[in-house]
Amino acid sequence: MGLFDLFKKKEEITDVNPIQGTAKAAKAPSSGVTYKVVTRGTNLNCRKGPDIKSEIVGKFANGSEVSLVEEHSEKWHKVKNAEILGYCHTDWLELTSST
Repeated sequence: MGLFDLFKKKEEITDVNPIQGTAKAAKAPSSGVTYKVVTRGTNLNCRKGPDIKSEIVGKFANGSEVSLVEEHSEKWHKVKNAEILGYCHTDWLELTSST
């Protein structure tokens, strides 16, 4: 295990390349990518930014469907429905379609 692994926490994954110190470009989604919210019955917080300390801008109900706007990182995606746009942790999103 390297020194980098000792300091890396699950909720603190960043998009900065540790070797070059540059930010990675977010992946643009293909149209029609949707996810189902799977949270064991609770609402999923949708945040202003891609981290747990960012302001909550809304909540998605368990079982609701959201559309992918941007794959910010492996653990955070920017998603939306008719009323809310923001970032959600991918642990609580299940892919339902990707056309």
